[in-house]
Amino acid sequence: PLSSIAKVRRGVTTGFNKVFINPPLDSKGATVDILSSPKDVQGYTTKRARFDKLLSLSNIDNITPEIQEYINKSESLILEEGSPKTLVSLINDGKIWYTISLPEVSDIIFPYIIRDSVRFILNDVKVIARDNFYTIKSEHNSLLIMALLNNLFVFCQLEICGKSYGNGLLKIQKYDVDNIVVPNPCNISEGDKKALINCSKSLIKTNEQKYVSEATAILAKYY
Repeated sequence: PLSSIAKVRRGVTTGFNKVFINPPLDSKGATVDILSSPKDVQGYTTKRARFDKLLSLSNIDNITPEIQEYINKSESLILEEGSPKTLVSLINDGKIWYTISLPEVSDIIFPYIIRDSVRFILNDVKVIARDNFYTIKSEHNSLLIMALLNNLFVFCQLEICGKSYGNGLLKIQKYDVDNIVVPNPCNISEGDKKALINCSKSLIKTNEQKYVSEATAILAKYY
C-alpha cells in the first residue's frame, strides 16, 4: 500500500475561507501562498499554478495596527454570523482564533475529486495546499513516486474504489489513497528507476499521456 512508503494527508482546512483566504493585508509575513483549486494547476507541476494567499499569523511577533484592525473586523463578522462554531467559541473564551498550524510541505499533490483525468502533481515549488487536495510526502525520490502513481495500474484502482457522482466525476477517500497498491521502490531495479524518473520528467515537461503508458509498461513486470 502507498501508506507504507508515503504519508498521505488532507490539505489545509481554514474553517472560514472568507477571513483566511486572500485577506486584504499588505503587512509583511501576514500571508503565505496556498494552492486552492485543481483548476489553478496547469499539467503535472505547481510551477505554473496560480496561488491564493492564506492568513498566517503564527510566526508574527508583533501584530501591526493593520493586522489588528483586520482581526477585530473579522471577529465581529464571525460573531455576527454565529459561525463557524469553533471560532465563535474561541473568541467568546478570549482565546487566539486566527492562527493556523501549517503542515509539512509535501512532494506531491492529488486532487481527490476527479473530473476529466487523474493527476498526481509534482509540488516542485513547495506550496501548501487547501483541503481540495491530498498531499503526499515520501523519503523516496519524488519523481519516482510520481511514476508509481501516474500510471494505468493506479488509475484503474482509483476508478474501482472511487465514489461516482455521475458525468465521469469520482471522489476518492483518503483511505483509498492510502491503500493504492504500488511496487515497493526497494524492489525496482536501478535501470527501471532511472527510466521511471525520466517518464515523470517528460510527463511534467510535455503533459503527453504517452509517458503514462511508458511508466505503465515499465511497471507491468512488478505488478
